[in-house]
Amino acid sequence: MLLSALQAGISEAARGEVGADMSISGATFTREQLESVRGLDGVAAATGISGADPSTLDVNGEKRPTSVFVVDAADLREVQGEAPGMLPPGASLEPRSGAMPVVVAAQTAGFIDGSDQVRVGSTDAEVVGVATGPVPIGERENWVAIDASYAEEVLGRDPSDRTLLVRLEPGASPDAVENELRTLLGGDLRVRTADEIVATIEQGAAVQGVRIALLTATGVAALLSALAIVMTLTLAAGPRGRVLALLRTLGAPRRSATSLALWEVGPPAIAAVIAGTLFGALVPLVVLTGVDLRPFTGSTIQPAYHVDAATLAVTLGGFILLAVAFTAVALLASRRVRAASALRTVEEG
Repeated sequence: MLLSALQAGISEAARGEVGADMSISGATFTREQLESVRGLDGVAAATGISGADPSTLDVNGEKRPTSVFVVDAADLREVQGEAPGMLPPGASLEPRSGAMPVVVAAQTAGFIDGSDQVRVGSTDAEVVGVATGPVPIGERENWVAIDASYAEEVLGRDPSDRTLLVRLEPGASPDAVENELRTLLGGDLRVRTADEIVATIEQGAAVQGVRIALLTATGVAALLSALAIVMTLTLAAGPRGRVLALLRTLGAPRRSATSLALWEVGPPAIAAVIAGTLFGALVPLVVLTGVDLRPFTGSTIQPAYHVDAATLAVTLGGFILLAVAFTAVALLASRRVRAASALRTVEEG
């Protein structure tokens, strides 16, 4: 479960840094180029983010410089969806009556400190969302995002896009789309996908070390579980054989051996599954509370508690299969015990 939380944190950080399925930067993009990108095969939607334009943030009369990024609110939400990125979940920059809606960086939100007397330039603003994780505009700590309809009012112009975000069609090949983008926009672009960033983060020595440690701990736990089952079945092999021999002489069916072995292994195995699952669910809560895992995820926020159903199923299923396999071996060995020798041992005892 801790490995699942770490992996989920890396994936969310990578997705937030890209802000979509794919991001393109390294040039200035025109509206015509953006429309051409939208028409490429495999592209479901695309939008742009401007470069950083300087402005002033006024909070209760206290001013400080900030950077303004201009986006098309509706297009950005369509491209990003509810995944991590520039827009926090549920936040909308679309124009409305009253103050201009803005999304701000975490540090900028700290300066605003919940005040409702906020102005960007000379325009009244209202904070509708705070971006706390990685975003596709780079590692900036002080910025404000606004919709393009307010650009003239705030900046005096509608700046050109410096980053393009692309949502791919289901099943589309990122490599094929990247080749089309380079053909259309030029070869000196920086094209990134979340999978590439995940691969880069996972290549780090720290992340690999933690992953190896967690996998090793899981493997050791599996071996100890197997050893416990083997010891349980081995220590009870003699008494089990005598009981089975006695039952057979009394006319018990051969399937009684299965019932007897299941009675030996079943209760402790069930207890191990329940106790191990509860313990495994609690340990990540303690670790995530007391240990800073941000250096291992490439994010500015602590990874959230996460349970990967596939990993949990493989772990529990592997333990159950292990118990079944060793129980079957014990049953096979029990069937080879001759009734006469087992009963003779009982009589001698």
